Amino acid sequence: MNKSIVHYISELLYLHDCVIIPEFGGFICNINSAKLDATNDALIPPSKKIVFNKNLTDNDGLLINHILRHENISIDIATKSVREFSRRIAQELNKNKILRLTNIGLFTLGKENNIIFSQDNLTNYNLSAFGMTNLNIQEVNRLKEMKEKLDTKIYTIRKNNYLQKRIPRIAAVIIPLMVLSFLSITQQEKIDSVYTHMSNLNPFTEIIKTNITEKSNLNSSNTLKLESKNIINNIKLEQKYYIIAGSFVDKKNAQIMYHKLKKWNYNSDLISEGKHTRVSYDSFSNKEDALTALYHIRKSNKEAWILSQ
Repeated sequence: MNKSIVHYISELLYLHDCVIIPEFGGFICNINSAKLDATNDALIPPSKKIVFNKNLTDNDGLLINHILRHENISIDIATKSVREFSRRIAQELNKNKILRLTNIGLFTLGKENNIIFSQDNLTNYNLSAFGMTNLNIQEVNRLKEMKEKLDTKIYTIRKNNYLQKRIPRIAAVIIPLMVLSFLSITQQEKIDSVYTHMSNLNPFTEIIKTNITEKSNLNSSNTLKLESKNIINNIKLEQKYYIIAGSFVDKKNAQIMYHKLKKWNYNSDLISEGKHTRVSYDSFSNKEDALTALYHIRKSNKEAWILSQ
């Protein structure tokens, strides 16, 4: 076979709540919601808890049918392969008292020939947690503290630059005023004219206007940020899963397949990416629904695959 039976068992655990290995036992899956681990300060995403029941040995056809579809072999060959696999792992467990199935878990044989199963925690079979990992809360708090310190430094630098730019203007007004204080009272008319001219250069007016403008800009900026946050919070990020029927360089060929699928009552779409145009059977917002649909479509088109965007 192209792929191992363990690989096909692992695939089925993503899609089903019960997967039986005929003549050996069955896996039963239970959904666990996301939870907070207070001991390790971590947020754990939703997962699938898998338990093993050695009494579920009857062949329900799920594993064998899954193998024969992907391997393109007869049902007799698939049944024989699964039966040999079951006998081999049972013998290995009885002989070594321990058995590991990659990405699934570890079996150990107890003193009373009872089988103890420990799930492989590195693989999360819950499709709703696709791409998620444990989130360390302490790390998030450290990042927040670093951001606050950085914002404080940026504010201090801007404040110092603001004063440095305006000190020369203030000096340009104060120094002439000190000189004028020593002039004679008889030069009052000239002083008045100088004062009139200098009033147009008053830097404090500019500073006040600048401060008012900056405050108004700051208020408007804060308002925009709050509005943006509210909008972002209200937007539900959606990811689509397309079941691709074919990919074409020639758009005419893509159009032919598109119209053919429409006639067959598929909700087909054209997805352009670079030089290629991809034609989909249908699209889904839930990956589990997309995988289920792909399972049925591959009965007629083994080359169909899923594109996520």
